[in-house]
Amino acid sequence: MDDLDTFTNVIDLWPNAVAMGNDVGETGLTVRAWKRRNSIPGEKWLRVVEAARRRGFENVTLERLAKIAQARKAPDSITAISDEMSAELIGHPA
Repeated sequence: MDDLDTFTNVIDLWPNAVAMGNDVGETGLTVRAWKRRNSIPGEKWLRVVEAARRRGFENVTLERLAKIAQARKAPDSITAISDEMSAELIGHPA
């Protein structure tokens, strides 16, 4: 998947947050918040893909963004185990 395995890596393709913001119709402040959270809202993905294509970043696709988002989510089984362990630690059954 090359180096585009996080939203931060995608954002870092642009020279700076202001440049990306201008390309996608957002402020540099908003783009910096996305980078800090390592997240690009799903409703912005199409604009990001179109802007990336205009800059020649052909590897930024909707499929790539979806894979990044999926990788960020913990599997349900891990979440369930974590919830059970937390409940045990505080003395409450899950």
